[in-house]
Amino acid sequence: MTFENPDFNPSEDAANLTPEKPRKNGMATLSWYLLVLGFIAIVLAALCFFLYRNRPLSYNDFSINANVLGRYLLTVGLVCYVIGRAIQYVRRFKARREDF
Repeated sequence: MTFENPDFNPSEDAANLTPEKPRKNGMATLSWYLLVLGFIAIVLAALCFFLYRNRPLSYNDFSINANVLGRYLLTVGLVCYVIGRAIQYVRRFKARREDF
């Protein structure tokens, strides 16, 4: 003797039990991280240029050429920022293209 409910549909009940998670987009996350990394590198480059304005940073055992470090950080920051923005604009363009 079985007690089966004729209105029971396992696929509907399973769908109701699991909450839907929003689909994460890896490119959006990568774009955001590149933008933040670029911004931080640009700020650090500005700090290096500011500290180098009179003389190189020095300590007893080592010396850091802040001008060269600032140039590298500025280059990395600009490249990361531009790539992050490019990813955002490509995603927007694709989304707009799909709407038409």
